[in-house]
Amino acid sequence: MQFQDRGIMIAVILIVLVGGVVFTLWWWKLADRWANAEHRRFRRQGLRPGGAPRKVIIRSTDKPPPGAPHHP
Repeated sequence: MQFQDRGIMIAVILIVLVGGVVFTLWWWKLADRWANAEHRRFRRQGLRPGGAPRKVIIRSTDKPPPGAPHHP
């Protein structure tokens, strides 16, 4: 391997490493911005002063709840 080839190889490795670090830091910054927006959008809703979260019951529309009369 000649000196020039070794220099090109080292330059490419450095570019990839530096570019990877810069890209990773940029990606984390973008992800933090997204996470902060999601936290603002979906704040802790339904908390009472006691601190217990409000219960939310989601029922399926294809089955009647237990004890309900059946409709043909």
